[in-house]
Formats: sequence, C-alpha cells, structure tokens
Amino acid sequence: MKTHEQVRIFPNFVTIPAESHLIPTDLTSTLPIHGDTGRKICNNMPSISLRPTNWIREDVIFFSQHGPFPAYLKRFHLSDSDYCNCGGIGTALHYATECIYTVSWHMRRPAPNFEQEWLKRVAKNLVSRQKIHEIIKFISENRHLFRPP
Repeated sequence: MKTHEQVRIFPNFVTIPAESHLIPTDLTSTLPIHGDTGRKICNNMPSISLRPTNWIREDVIFFSQHGPFPAYLKRFHLSDSDYCNCGGIGTALHYATECIYTVSWHMRRPAPNFEQEWLKRVAKNLVSRQKIHEIIKFISENRHLFRPP
C-alpha cells in the first residue's frame, strides 16, 4: 500500500520529462564503429529505433555476419581456419552465393564494388531473405559439413 509520502519521495519515472536534447535521434551515429566489419553491419542493419523490426534470428546472423561462419570464428580465435569445408573463405556471402553445400539457395554474387548495395536489396527482398533463412538453418543443423578440412 502506497502512502502519499512514498509517491512524493519515489516519483513514477514515466512522469519525469526526458531531456530530449540529450537523447540522440540516431543512436548509430554515436556508436564507435572501428574496422571494416562494423561499418558493413551499420550500413545493412536497420537503424536503432524504438519501433520493432521484422527481422528474425537468421536475418541478424546473416547481415551482421556474426554466426557459425568460419571467417567469424577465426577472427575471434574460435577456429584454426577461416575456410569452409568446400575450400572457399567461409563468410555469409560465400554461403549465399558460391558454397557447394548451399547450391539449392544460391543467389547471384555481386561485383565487389556493389556488395553493399546488393546486401541492402537482399535485406528488402522477401524471397531473398527466405533463402537466407534456409541457408542459416541448414548451416546450424549441419555444422559438421562446414568445419574447415
């Protein structure tokens, strides 16, 4: 049971007005992003907001490139090699475009200078995202196929 004194001492945080000029409108502009990988993630993922996105786990894994990819695991010394079992460098783009184990879901590989634009278009295309979901699920279920030789 709350008394009037408790309400005065511990105000409801919802009633306290926020200092809107102190809150950045685009939080991604204030985040320190170093290196090549961080910039790719920042460019492809939806910006930080209070509205929910329609991205699921597989989308985040693919576009952030933080998942069961040998190149990612090697970067953090969780694997000895960054190569896929098929011989290519095991990145998210490799699995989506050229790995022999994911031929059923391949998409056309972009030219290196159009890779960012390709990723943005894939992120907006529901059919491409469904292929990505299937690739990530397949990799997760068959990790033994994707370990380096």
